[in-house]
Amino acid sequence: MFQRIREWLSLKNYQYQVTTGIYMLEPWERTIFNATLVTILGMSVYSTYAYLPAYIYNVLAYFGYVEDS
Repeated sequence: MFQRIREWLSLKNYQYQVTTGIYMLEPWERTIFNATLVTILGMSVYSTYAYLPAYIYNVLAYFGYVEDS
């Protein structure tokens, strides 16, 4: 069972590297690329979590779907 999971993860890693084209980079370049990608993704998730509810509320209040207090 663990061997199948390991093979599946290995396949997904290979697909990620081939799809993004990072398979041809040096290991240190791949690390920088992945760190940048994780940083951007993390900031996007945080800003969505922090600001999207207030934005949606303001849009709904603007169009009169909720009462603005």
